Amino acid sequence: MTAAARDEAPAVDPSTLRGGVNAAMRHLMPALVLMYSISFIDRMNITFTETQLSEDLALSASMFGLASGIFYLGYALCELPSNLILYRVGARVWFARIMITWGIVSAATAFVWNAPSLLVLRLLLGVAEAGFLPGAVYLLTQWFPAADRGRANARLFLGIVIAAVLGGPLSGLLLELDGLAGLEGWQWVFLVEGVPAILIGLWTLRALPNRPGDARWLRAEQAAALEASIAAEGAAIERQRGPSTLGRILRDWRVWWLSVACFLWQFGTNGVLFWVADIIERVGDLRPTAVGLLAAIPFTAGAVGLFVIGRASDRARDLRRPVMAGLLLGVVGVLGIAVLPPVWGLVALTVATFGATGAQPAFWTLPASILAGRGAAAGIALINSVGLLGGVVGPVVVGATRDATGDLRLGMVVLSAVIALSTVFVAAARFSATRTSGATGTATDAGGAVDADAATDAGGATATAAATATGTANGTDTATGTDTATATGTDTATDRKLSTGGR
Repeated sequence: MTAAARDEAPAVDPSTLRGGVNAAMRHLMPALVLMYSISFIDRMNITFTETQLSEDLALSASMFGLASGIFYLGYALCELPSNLILYRVGARVWFARIMITWGIVSAATAFVWNAPSLLVLRLLLGVAEAGFLPGAVYLLTQWFPAADRGRANARLFLGIVIAAVLGGPLSGLLLELDGLAGLEGWQWVFLVEGVPAILIGLWTLRALPNRPGDARWLRAEQAAALEASIAAEGAAIERQRGPSTLGRILRDWRVWWLSVACFLWQFGTNGVLFWVADIIERVGDLRPTAVGLLAAIPFTAGAVGLFVIGRASDRARDLRRPVMAGLLLGVVGVLGIAVLPPVWGLVALTVATFGATGAQPAFWTLPASILAGRGAAAGIALINSVGLLGGVVGPVVVGATRDATGDLRLGMVVLSAVIALSTVFVAAARFSATRTSGATGTATDAGGAVDADAATDAGGATATAAATATGTANGTDTATGTDTATATGTDTATDRKLSTGGR
């Protein structure tokens, strides 16, 4: 960015920016959390139908695991193009399309008649829903400055916990309708739980704003402050690391490194997630409603983990540490499911859910620290796409080991080891250890003037990015970038212009 261009950028008043962030937390986040809750209910309700569905369709444990995990194959294959379309047409239209189509497919699952038809519908459900989560994560990068993104991500991932806390008991109650109107209980689960996605999708088409400037509930100065702050952060990343184009993303080894970490993580966590009902049923002979209510216990702990680890992520100088802490709790908890008695295994499941669920918003601050603009949409989608392939493998591995051994213990040991390996990959991701927070930039043009911005975020991290662009006789530019981070407790922003003449 040239000095002249930077002079034209409006100054951002910290109190106005904070007001805009708070308004977005109040108005935008509830809608996104509701959407994510519904999406998670529709992908996870198969967990609670396992007993009835396996009996009616004659499914082996391996086939049930495949039916659970194949959802992620469709999701992964279509996620990157879905996010690129979202970048082009906007979240309002694309999220509405996603929700309406996944609601229709989810409800249609009530009418599958054998294993192949179930596999097809689960695959199509993944295709329909593809792009929602990375699209939402990308959308948050367009609404919240880096200092507030961990907190926003934590609220978004609260949708998982709400889905589990409400979805489990709801699915249990619907399973009790077995025989009503000639339908099996599992059919009622898919039919009833698919309708809300369609209704919310229609609302989204009318009401969801694409960016701060479109939001009726933001004052004009708040919208301008949000967009200016986020644009400055994106410019700082591109000055430091170059433009995040699609081609550059595909060649960036750091994106692939985080993709492998995400694959291993999803392998482990989804391997547990789709067998939660079976883990709980080891406690004793339980009715479906009781299983659903008990499932609320570990996921309530997951809600606490989201806020605890999400808040730690906002305050951390090393972005990896909160992720590693959560994953290590996941390792210990999943191993505990394998080696402890059933009742204590439920306690171990609670520990694992606290850590592994809580680490999710913290993990998504890592790619956001190295990507910006269109490249952020593509990079986040690519990382999540590769990760979701792990979600295909995990449930199948558990199902296969259960068929072979008669219980879940060996599968849990394998999943614990895989999550541990994911932790190693995150620990080694030193390139994303520090946050780029809005940042400070210096630019020197050919005339010898220097512009500098300094921004200190409210979360306590001051990020400074310096880039020098020098015009040469042959018309080329050279650029260098550095980062520094210091702790502070204030929220200030300054803009100053210096010249080589000492002014």
